[in-house]
Amino acid sequence: MMSHNSDGCLNQMNNSGNTVDPLSRGESKNRHSQIDSAGATSQHRSNENGMEGKGDEKERLHLLPKRYLSTVTCYIYSNTLRHWIHRLICVIALQRLHKMDNNLHLLIPKMARLALDLPELIQKPIPLLRQQQNLAITMSQQQISCLLANAFFCTFPHRNNTKPGSEYANYPTINFSSFVFFGIAYLLTRPALKAEKLRAIFHYFNTVTNNEDPAKPDGLVTFERISIPTSQLPKWKLFSEVPLRNLHISPEGSIEHEGTGMLQVEFASNYIGGGVLGSGLVQEEILFFMSPELIVARLFTEKLADNECLKITGPQMYSFTSGYSKTFSWVGPYNDCMKRDNWKRRYRQIVAIDALDFKNPKDQYTKENIKRELNKAFVGFHGDVKTAIATGNWGCGAFNGDPKLKALIQLMAAAVAGRDMAYFTAGNKELAKEIQRMHEILTINKVTVGKYIH
Repeated sequence: MMSHNSDGCLNQMNNSGNTVDPLSRGESKNRHSQIDSAGATSQHRSNENGMEGKGDEKERLHLLPKRYLSTVTCYIYSNTLRHWIHRLICVIALQRLHKMDNNLHLLIPKMARLALDLPELIQKPIPLLRQQQNLAITMSQQQISCLLANAFFCTFPHRNNTKPGSEYANYPTINFSSFVFFGIAYLLTRPALKAEKLRAIFHYFNTVTNNEDPAKPDGLVTFERISIPTSQLPKWKLFSEVPLRNLHISPEGSIEHEGTGMLQVEFASNYIGGGVLGSGLVQEEILFFMSPELIVARLFTEKLADNECLKITGPQMYSFTSGYSKTFSWVGPYNDCMKRDNWKRRYRQIVAIDALDFKNPKDQYTKENIKRELNKAFVGFHGDVKTAIATGNWGCGAFNGDPKLKALIQLMAAAVAGRDMAYFTAGNKELAKEIQRMHEILTINKVTVGKYIH
């Protein structure tokens, strides 16, 4: 299997200190290696400051031996009252689910067989997307589905310990045990929400295990970590000649649908996927249920730093959903007709950028925090391809961001990155008018990025 350097030349990937092996135990070896089987490739670029990633700690993912996978099942702890309550609530949710989708007795065995295909589909270590490294992994959709089937059956035992100092403390959870065991109060009051989330997950597995389904995936998906050294981030005051770019703003529509063909912003947690395997049901988590292939990024993506983002190219959409948070529901299958590039990746690119969480909303107006958000947005928006950005109220809601300030920050970052913007306010007509008016005033008065910073 091949990898590419930043100028497109073929080369072998040096994965020293940057790989995880889903098939064996022990420390990673300092050697040249490549991911193999089913179309998987990897790309490795050194940081822009010329530094290669190094590491000597254990960096391999571990799966249970295949003989145990033959009886694989999602385990539920029952040694305490708390776990018994969880088990009861899971049963209630599954009962609700079974009434709506009564093919689980056929689907679960197919998922188990998919999980068992791992030794054939993943034959080399999977690189870790570690902090401060520019690295991209391209995997086949079949490989992704196999890894997610193993995550569903909780076969990554070394990923259960998230305590500080543990081997993968700086990575998100991947086993679906956390999906099963989130908040008792949440489960007791909202088993219907859990059932809706499970419907999205099971629809995905039903699609990828059905050989007669035309939606069964056969393409590739690329996960790219982008890190810009602090010394190479914009000097914002110097952009005194850079005006704001074009803005289309609407209270109607969504980033995922009306933003088709644009760079779609995912309002991320610094742990990619946020609460998708817990109780979360806001923009990031909903997107992951619409396109569950995104969940696999949690397997190998370390916590995002302030100067980093994650770009995902080519993911498939599987589901329509409606609602937000408490009103979330799975609507039905989505027929993804998006065209593909030469790598068989869909023309869909998502960028995950994490906003600051302001416990005290007044903190967001400091110069330091505004600069941090400008840098984060720029890291996500910059690139050679200048498609428009599809975004919205990034970092607002639970993170207490001021929507108008966040809109301005994104407009400024987009201007320096050379991109136009489509902004969706999620039904808020008044906010759409206010941001539109703000943009008009700044444009008419020729207020540039640098002038605004002053």
